[in-house]
Amino acid sequence: MKKIIAAIDVMHFSENLLIHFNSIAVEMEGKLTVILLEDIFQNASPAAELLPQDAYPYYAEIDAALFEKRRALVKEKVNIFREICERKNIKAQLHEREGVPLEEIIIESRFADLLIIDCNTSFAKVYDSDPPKFVKDVLRRAECPVLILPSVQKEIQEIILTYSGGYSSMFAIHQFSNLFKNSPTAKITVLYVDEKNSGTVKDENLLKEYLLTHYSTVEIKRLSGDPSLEIMNYLLHKPNSLVTLGAYGRSKTSEFFHHSDAEKLLNTINTYFFITHP
Repeated sequence: MKKIIAAIDVMHFSENLLIHFNSIAVEMEGKLTVILLEDIFQNASPAAELLPQDAYPYYAEIDAALFEKRRALVKEKVNIFREICERKNIKAQLHEREGVPLEEIIIESRFADLLIIDCNTSFAKVYDSDPPKFVKDVLRRAECPVLILPSVQKEIQEIILTYSGGYSSMFAIHQFSNLFKNSPTAKITVLYVDEKNSGTVKDENLLKEYLLTHYSTVEIKRLSGDPSLEIMNYLLHKPNSLVTLGAYGRSKTSEFFHHSDAEKLLNTINTYFFITHP
């Protein structure tokens, strides 16, 4: 049994998203915990900022009314969550978290095998980046592997394991292979970019030997050129895939990407990404 956590904004979630979380947990034979995040600090609107200066003595009373209104709305959303789980037979544990969402989810990730997050999760009041800053911060700081869901649920037809011949890409492959033991109905492809055009794949025999203990068939695809460009171009034609990436944002240099390159992938390719770091 694995512990799988899924992060959602309590104010913005859908029934389809909860069903998607649950289907992944069932496939992994895991126990699902949904973290309902509420950014109570960011969403507070001090009435003192909204009122004329001579009305200041009354701001506390108005702030209290706004807070209570929001608290009632949050309670309503939690009830909707529970109703969906009951109606769809989703056996998920619920953690309600108030505070700074990033800090709350990082603490939760320390005690989980996998964190699932939708690619659009954001707590920004105004226009956010793509992917949202919250998602990028989670990827850099998460203490367990992260599975990013695309904006539209898709059938996974191919699992693409990006491999550089180094430690962090292989670490991501290890983590994925051990977590998703029931996945291999999809095609398994290892994507290797031969930067020096040597004509070989680093440690290919050992790589095959390892992967064939997890999967019945594996295809190794060797490309030549700049890794970020070649991988981007390859994935553009693979919309129904799940892609593993290693070492997001944890080191000064990356075997395949600086995190700006990885963010371009997340922005451009609307598919599943499994990202982790040692």
